Amino acid sequence: MKWNRLLAVIIVVMLGCSVAWLPQESRAEEKKPRTIFYLFWGDGCPHCEKEREFLFKIRKDYPEVEMRWFEIWNHPEYAKLADALSKTYKLKAVSVPMTFIGDWNVIGFQSAETTGVQIMQQLDKCANEGCKDTLDLLGPRADVEKIREEAAKQAPTDWELFPVAVPKDESK
Repeated sequence: MKWNRLLAVIIVVMLGCSVAWLPQESRAEEKKPRTIFYLFWGDGCPHCEKEREFLFKIRKDYPEVEMRWFEIWNHPEYAKLADALSKTYKLKAVSVPMTFIGDWNVIGFQSAETTGVQIMQQLDKCANEGCKDTLDLLGPRADVEKIREEAAKQAPTDWELFPVAVPKDESK
């Protein structure tokens, strides 16, 4: 009788332990931050236009990436944000386009075969490992909070938001 009771207790404990692992695994998956891509560009800049065209083409390949694009030549508030990021990253030369993904950045855009490949490699890395939000590096700032609020409402003011896309169900 004692053995049956002991065996029942062991089974219950083992089941409890195995069930306890499932939520932790799913929580770990949920904790991976979404990738947010920041592009600072200038109206009339040919390299910026090349990068924007490239990003429009690859957007469908990265539906899990949120893209936030800021035109800085006509919007000084976003130029200040780009300047703050440049200082945080200790960038020596600053021009547009400037791209930030997690703790990675690139200035300029040559072609899809060069800079475009670097961008896709970083997006792939973030998809696999997760990337923190670039704006986290700036600490608490009113402009950062404003951008986050507008992104949450999907109502950007003078900037472009490409939210995470819901993948299509290809089984239908």
